[in-house]
Amino acid sequence: MDHSGEDAWGALVLGGAALLPALVVLGLRVRWLRLRRSWVRVEATVVGHRKRKTVTHDNTRTYRRVSRYRFHDASGVEHRGDGSPRLRKGAVIGVLHDPADPQRNEPARPSTPVVLGWAVAVLMVPLALYGIQWGLAGLLGHEPLLEVGPGR
Repeated sequence: MDHSGEDAWGALVLGGAALLPALVVLGLRVRWLRLRRSWVRVEATVVGHRKRKTVTHDNTRTYRRVSRYRFHDASGVEHRGDGSPRLRKGAVIGVLHDPADPQRNEPARPSTPVVLGWAVAVLMVPLALYGIQWGLAGLLGHEPLLEVGPGR
């Protein structure tokens, strides 16, 4: 197979682009682990629901229903937050909060987007590695370690 420099650069770019979702998910996971280490976990009670509005760069508005919850910090002061996927009113959930500022809080359970992000990352890593190794082989004048296609 012809491994021209143009094809090799294309493979490197596609491989790198496929690796981006995995890096983003990894960054989010590192953030999550840092929060778990420095923030305090408490129990919260779901008290209702609200619509959370998201506006994209092209002014498209989307709404997602999230649970609202309340919890007490170590001093017994009540705080409120939201962000958990919609759960039944009265449900008890875990919440992480910043001990220095309990208004900074979030549900302790990973949400569906986090789980989906991990799934995308796991699927994209092999594609990324394949593209990167194929591109590097082409640039260095070697045969790729792995080629996929008819007759291989």
